Amino acid sequence: MFDLNKHKVEITCPICRFLNPVTLKQVKICSIIICRGCKSNIQLQDHFNTVKKALKSMNRELEALEKTLGELGNITINI
Repeated sequence: MFDLNKHKVEITCPICRFLNPVTLKQVKICSIIICRGCKSNIQLQDHFNTVKKALKSMNRELEALEKTLGELGNITINI
């Protein structure tokens, strides 16, 4: 199964505007990261659990797709 928690996105440091890669899991659990540009701490926030809800929904849809493709025959998803 494809793990969306490991998908990386980039966030901009509010101080120096440097782009920092973070995983969706880091956002979901509201981690603190260190900016690679200015070395300041950045507290990630998932307002109203938006990322958590989206990940849950996407995982549910991927499972449904995998099930449907499995019913079509010997088709497997390798990502």
